[in-house]
Amino acid sequence: MDRPISWPVAWVSALVGTYSHILLDAIMHSDMNPLWPVAYGKPLLGIISVTALHVLCVACGVVGGLVVGLRLSRGV
Repeated sequence: MDRPISWPVAWVSALVGTYSHILLDAIMHSDMNPLWPVAYGKPLLGIISVTALHVLCVACGVVGGLVVGLRLSRGV
């Protein structure tokens, strides 16, 4: 069941992980300027509460875990 990870998959995964982390940090950290050096400002700061952001992250983790578990149980 072990399959090697291709370079395109590795690059896309790295980009999604990097930019989603920047997005989440821009929502909860007041010292974050996600559009610097193009623009200065904090347009995403406080768009939702930190508690709601944490709940959203946990919910996404649970859904992701269920998807992985379902795929493993089906042998995909």
